[in-house]
Amino acid sequence: MQSLDKIGEIATWINEKKRDSERIAALEAIHRKVSGMIINLRHTARATIKEGVLIRIIDGADHKRQAYLFSDLVLLTTFRDYGRIGFVYDCHIPLAKATVAALGCMSALSLSLSLSLSFSCIKFK
Repeated sequence: MQSLDKIGEIATWINEKKRDSERIAALEAIHRKVSGMIINLRHTARATIKEGVLIRIIDGADHKRQAYLFSDLVLLTTFRDYGRIGFVYDCHIPLAKATVAALGCMSALSLSLSLSLSFSCIKFK
C-alpha cells in the first residue's frame, strides 16, 4: 500500500508541475504578442483568466482594445496597424483595489463582468 501512495504522490507532483509549465507558457505567449510591454507577465503566481476584445464607445466612435484578465491585473492593448500581427501595450490595471461584479444573465458560454476602478490606467512611457 505504501508503494501505491508514493506513486500517487509522484503523479500529483508531476501534474502540478505540468500545470505550472502550461500556465507560464500561456503567459509567455501573451508577452510575445504584445510589443512595448513595460511589465513582466511571467510572475510566478499570475494566471490568465480570460482574454477578449473590449469596445469603448467615445463620442459615438468604437475604440477596440484587446484585454487580458489575469489573477492580479488587467492588461489593455491596442491592435497593431492593419497587416501586422499582434498588439501594442496600452496600460495595465492592478486588481488590488478593483471590484468585480457579475452583470445580467450569466450562462456557461458567456460571462459579463463590470470592473469598478477608483483610478485610471497606469501608463509608464
